[in-house]
Amino acid sequence: MNAEDDLKSAWRAQPDPQPACLPQELRVAAQAFQDRIVRRNRREYIGGAVVVPVFCFYAWFFPYWVTKLGAVLVVLGTLVVMWQLHKRASARSLPRDFGQTGLQFQREELLRQRDALHEVRRWYLGPLLPGLFVFMWGQQGGQAGTTEAIVDLIMVLVFVAIHAINRRAAKKLQAEIDALDRLAAGESH
Repeated sequence: MNAEDDLKSAWRAQPDPQPACLPQELRVAAQAFQDRIVRRNRREYIGGAVVVPVFCFYAWFFPYWVTKLGAVLVVLGTLVVMWQLHKRASARSLPRDFGQTGLQFQREELLRQRDALHEVRRWYLGPLLPGLFVFMWGQQGGQAGTTEAIVDLIMVLVFVAIHAINRRAAKKLQAEIDALDRLAAGESH
């Protein structure tokens, strides 16, 4: 090997430089993330505000007790989802001392949102499924034909898609957490 090859090898062996992140850039990114959470939650709360009165009406309107029970279970499940969304995944205000604690705050927020998305089957889908299945069973009069089976399959596929989308979003948040960890390790050297 000659000196040029040694130089190229040494250059290739260098660790990738850590991206520099100014506190103001981190603050802007953290605020944008919190704003995104606020918008997502607002959409979910609006959805819940539509579902609750509609299924209350169904509980009052439909004549069969199974359908009424399913509608009540959907209402209760929706209220549980809204409470869990607030408890697990509400947006938080940036701390006043963001310049000193910003990196830690952003990492904790990413972790909290990642965990909420990762567990969406337990706290989001789980409370809704019993009511929807009972409601649909009541609508079908306990007898499922081809049309009802197709509707049931579509509902299951929608829930599987919601789960998959949230798992993918959790993986993206994990990548952001890993990037912050690399940034913090670069700052500590």
